Amino acid sequence: MGQALIRRDPKYAVPYFNAKEIKNMDAAVTKDAQTGKTETLEIWDSWQVQNPITGYVSNYKGYQLVIAKMGMPKKNEKNIYLLYNKYNDNEFSHWRMAGSIFGYNETPDLQEWSGSAIVNKDGSVQLFYTKNDTSNGKLNDQQLATANLKLNVDNNGVSIASVDNDHVIFIGDGKHYQTYDQFSNGKNRNRDNYCLL
Repeated sequence: MGQALIRRDPKYAVPYFNAKEIKNMDAAVTKDAQTGKTETLEIWDSWQVQNPITGYVSNYKGYQLVIAKMGMPKKNEKNIYLLYNKYNDNEFSHWRMAGSIFGYNETPDLQEWSGSAIVNKDGSVQLFYTKNDTSNGKLNDQQLATANLKLNVDNNGVSIASVDNDHVIFIGDGKHYQTYDQFSNGKNRNRDNYCLL
């Protein structure tokens, strides 16, 4: 595939698009996790809640769920939100916002980045994500974390009932995966991207 990219094989080309015609989804105009005010947020990374056995998008009580890293443009904020739409509804404008997963008192020092999510047998959603903590003065101190989401589904749609057991499950061990200190003090600084995404 590398040679195909070098040869500019059209099969792997990015389709042409006019950036000025791209419209943000309506659901991205929502309450911001840091300011608490309604803002127009940008969507960064996003992932659908999946069935852990088949890998397909889960049908969660008639809805498809997406977790997305979002924030205000040109600001240091990246927090994760829950979006939903009727299962098999492909209309972009029908997506709705369930809210910021970790509430509305977020700070720039503690952010949530990319991850994955599955539906547990009990109907809760197990979220895996990258917790990035810069409150200790580090440029980025990424840790793999997990939390359990309980959701409500009613005539108004999907809402977050609770976020339980949020905790870090892995930090670089220094042998199989470098630590932040190895990255920041090592010879690969500025050449090696330290990330646990």
